[in-house]
Amino acid sequence: MQLIHKFIRNPKSIVSVGVGSGAELIALAKQFNPLHTQIYGLDLSKNAIDNVAEMMKDQKLEVNFIVGSATNVHFQKNSIDVIIESSLLHEIYSYMPDGKKSWVEAISTVPWQMANNGIFILRDFSLPDYNGNVEIKFISDFSIKFYNYFQKYYRIFEGWNGKQNKVMSNLEVEYNSYPLLNASNSISIPFSKAAELILHFKNFYQDYKNNSVTFGDLKWKEINETYFIPNPLKSEFSPIAKNEYVQAVLKTTKNVMQGTGYELICIQDMISTKEKMVELFKYHFRLNSTSNTAIDEHDLFLEATGKMELVFKKVKIGKNEEE
Repeated sequence: MQLIHKFIRNPKSIVSVGVGSGAELIALAKQFNPLHTQIYGLDLSKNAIDNVAEMMKDQKLEVNFIVGSATNVHFQKNSIDVIIESSLLHEIYSYMPDGKKSWVEAISTVPWQMANNGIFILRDFSLPDYNGNVEIKFISDFSIKFYNYFQKYYRIFEGWNGKQNKVMSNLEVEYNSYPLLNASNSISIPFSKAAELILHFKNFYQDYKNNSVTFGDLKWKEINETYFIPNPLKSEFSPIAKNEYVQAVLKTTKNVMQGTGYELICIQDMISTKEKMVELFKYHFRLNSTSNTAIDEHDLFLEATGKMELVFKKVKIGKNEEE
């Protein structure tokens, strides 16, 4: 909500792509219904939309729902002031048969639908800055059970319909593998893989406490997702860092907008972290860098929770934000 208020005044239309639990749409409706803003919730799942629509009805909030994929165009050209994709693009990569192509298709729809001077808010994960090796020790029964589950089932695609729905490259399969625990319940891995594990643990812990998942559950959809996706514009599998991610968005949208007189520019490029999650992690893990002893456990846990908070704006070519 803060990003919308910061970068655009009185938006006439807002699209939230991927309705999730409905929290984002409820917040949008509460703040922007009084301004007569048209708010849209777009999702591939009719069940998800039906659940959120019922919540909106109970709270007497107005939102328009559309069942459809983020890879398709659903709105008229130059018609949407704010497009929000929060924790969505890694799911598109993870589940679509050709994840890289689908990522490009999803990004390509954005500038076509955006109004002139509209904004695109992109929140998702990117490779942590720290790229050394770490030792992670599992110190609670819960974390040990989780790791044994994660190590066995991560990215094997036996969830939802019980069938493999995506074929990974050999490089991706190798990267996504995790070692068995040693006798001291520890593993030594690159920090990027430790961060992927820790983020999955956070989501599993929250879902477990909500009684929506159990150990060994193949229907927990997060077990099939990779949060640190590779660069969609490159053939090899190499998880993408924030700066490279920004450039991939700009390059993809530039190709789409050729000849229009407009371009997307990045007007915010930052990382947010989850300080409140650190104490939870410390209860279940010990995390030590084996490459750089100067970086402490607290900072490693913080970096593992980092999420990009990117904002792009559609402007006339050659016009910067200050103008």
